[in-house]
Amino acid sequence: MSALNVRPNNDVLYASKWQEIYVLTRHWQSDVEFFARELNFLQRLISKYFIWLKTDAHIVFAEKLQGGLKDLFEIRKTLEKNI
Repeated sequence: MSALNVRPNNDVLYASKWQEIYVLTRHWQSDVEFFARELNFLQRLISKYFIWLKTDAHIVFAEKLQGGLKDLFEIRKTLEKNI
C-alpha cells in the first residue's frame, strides 16, 4: 500500500518535460490497472470459496476481507479518476 503514496515532489513535476510526465502517468495507470485486476481476482476467490467455509471464525474473517475489498475498490475508483 505504501507504493501508492509514492509520488515525486511538485518541483520535479514542474521541471519535467511533458513526455516525462506522460510516461510517469502511464506507469501510474498501469499500476492502478494491475491493482484492479488483483482486487477482482481476490473478490472472485472469496466468492467462489465462501460456501466451503465451515467455522464461524473463518466466515467472520472472509466477511471482514470482503468489507476491506469494498474500501479498496473505492480507493481504486478515486485513483482512476485522479490520474
